[in-house]
Order: sequence, then structure tokens, then C-alpha cells
Amino acid sequence: MPLTGLRFADAEEARGWLLAEHTLLVSVFSRVLRDIPDAVRSVVAALSVIASSGLFAGPAHQRELERVTDHAVTAADLGDDPALRAQTRHIRAWLAFIRGDMTAAETDLREAIRRARAVDDRVTLFMSTRLLSVVLADRGRPAEAVGFFAESEAVAGAEDDPNSPAHFLQEVARLFTALSSDRAEVNIAAAQHVYEVSDRLRREAAQR
Repeated sequence: MPLTGLRFADAEEARGWLLAEHTLLVSVFSRVLRDIPDAVRSVVAALSVIASSGLFAGPAHQRELERVTDHAVTAADLGDDPALRAQTRHIRAWLAFIRGDMTAAETDLREAIRRARAVDDRVTLFMSTRLLSVVLADRGRPAEAVGFFAESEAVAGAEDDPNSPAHFLQEVARLFTALSSDRAEVNIAAAQHVYEVSDRLRREAAQR
């Protein structure tokens, strides 16, 4: 794993360690966020991997992850990197979505989108508008949902462009498959739901 000095033989060994050492990891992240402001970006990158891959087992681990994500949001707000303010809110929104708190997810996603637009962070804008479209569809607001889905498609770019948000989404999907898709401890329902609703919204957007 970059920045840790740890070496794993394969994905199975890596994900086993990440799940087993979850509490230790979030404790370290909390201390880093408190004591080393310049390291916020590294912690946010790690949180993004853990959250997007579902690498936490059960509600207790999710609550720990949410607490450190709250700290990351606060640290980003105090820092001088405006892109991190959007990224940390997107992570927190995803965790709220997994938990089923659509109100919290929508609030953070709208703020993430506002901040991502302001700094032209296309990846966060893409991911947040895509997830917000699913949240809105789930909340019975199809017209708004299709509108945000269309915005996500407009900034997606080509999948074969390594700098595009669409390519980034492919990489996230590969990471999820490698680390989590066949783990009994990992709840993949949220990721499956996003895929299924996005597919439906894509068809609806094409008809308009």
C-alpha cells in the first residue's frame, strides 16, 4: 500500500488486513487529522478507498468511519484546499446513503456539487451528481433525478481518457471488484442499487 510501507501478496491479503485493522486505522486517521494538517489529503484518499470499496464490516465499523469522515470534513474546511471540501462531503454522503439516511446524503451531495463546480473538480462533480440523481430517484423526484444524471453524463468524458471522470469511475469499479465484491462481510447492496438506478435514469434521460 502506498505511503504505508506495507506490502501484500494479493488483494485477498490486503482486504483481510484492512477489515481486521479497521478500528486501528480510523484511530490513526483521527490523530493525523488532529495533529498533522498537511496530511489531510492522504487521509481523504484512504477514506475514499475504504468507503467506496465497502471495506468495513457492519454498523459499528461504519459509525467509526463516519466519525473520522466528520473530522475530515472539519479539517478540510479549515484548510486551504477547496477541492477537499467537496471531496470529504461526497464521502460522507456516500456513507449516509449506505446507512439509508437520504436527507443527510442529499444535503452533503448538494454542498459537494456546489463546491466542486466552484473549483472545477470534474471528478467530484461527476460522482456527486450521479449519486444525487439516485438519491432523488429514491425520494420520488424523478425530474430532478434525471436532470442531475444528465449533468453527470455531460462531465463524464470518455472512458478511454485516463483523465476523465468516466475513467475514474471504471477504476473505482475495478477496485471494488478486486477488494470487496466477493466478501461475505461487505454489503454490496448500495453499489448494486446505484448501478441499477443509474441504468434506468440513463434510459429515461435518452428519451427526453
